[in-house]
Amino acid sequence: MILKIQIYSLIFSFFYGLIFGLICYLFRKLFFSSNCIISFFSFFFFMFVFSTIYYVCLWYLNNGMVHIYFLIMFFLGCFVFLFMNKCVKNK
Repeated sequence: MILKIQIYSLIFSFFYGLIFGLICYLFRKLFFSSNCIISFFSFFFFMFVFSTIYYVCLWYLNNGMVHIYFLIMFFLGCFVFLFMNKCVKNK
């Protein structure tokens, strides 16, 4: 794979992780106060849709190759959002 495409994929994975962290935070605030069964199935559906969108976007970027460092950048983006959210709440 070309280095330019890998860099685009890494940047996309990081920002997708940030967006995923934000959506998970909002989802938890809105839906986990209701019925447990409904929240479980809605969270499962949410994860399915979000992972499908991630794979489709990677398909257009680099023909659907999912490397471990793309997933690491994705999770790093999630943790950065959680860290920033925690820092903002403490101030």
